[in-house]
Amino acid sequence: MPSTMIALRPTWSAVEQISIKDPSRQEDTVEAYYEVQAETSDLKIELPWDLHMTMLHFPKVSMEQIGQITEAVQSVARRIPTIVGRTAGYAEFNTEGGYGHPCVVLVDSLDLIPLRQALIAAIPDEIEYSKDHGFIPHITLAYSYVPKPLEVEYTGPVDLVFPEIEVVFGYDGIRESYPFGGSIGSRKTIKEIANEWATRNQNERLAQSVLQGIFDVRDDYSH
Repeated sequence: MPSTMIALRPTWSAVEQISIKDPSRQEDTVEAYYEVQAETSDLKIELPWDLHMTMLHFPKVSMEQIGQITEAVQSVARRIPTIVGRTAGYAEFNTEGGYGHPCVVLVDSLDLIPLRQALIAAIPDEIEYSKDHGFIPHITLAYSYVPKPLEVEYTGPVDLVFPEIEVVFGYDGIRESYPFGGSIGSRKTIKEIANEWATRNQNERLAQSVLQGIFDVRDDYSH
């Protein structure tokens, strides 16, 4: 049973500023990305279209519970305006597990704690969310497998806008998204989101790579 999360996704313009660009990549294709990752096992860079901020993580939920979570998220989104904030520097978290240490950009916003509290209040008590650690607002940029700082120059602060909130579930990375202050949602797969990124960047080779189904999907959304 895949895990599920409630998350915020920054706008594409913000993603372009905060995502890590790998200088060793000669071609901006997903195939090249995986070739580099195979050769450089000490740092796994997150794909730009998968950058997000986890608000709540649910390790195990049924399809019925996913429906309840989605209804709760939709009700909260209707009454909350667009979330805004800015980056506040880089950090590396100490964690256990097979994904290494998350290298993150910290997010400063007065809106996030009230939003998280509203989500917790709206979700039925019998649906358990992860309580392995506290809530430090962040967006994971990479996973490090060696004990050294992330060698990326911080160019912030970067203004962040989160126009919608989403529920992510399933092995295909299905996203149910709901705009803040609105009621009409949309459903997309990670493949469709990746293609949006490729199209925005006018990269036909990257778009073709995405459409061929070469992309990263994992069912651990805890970071």
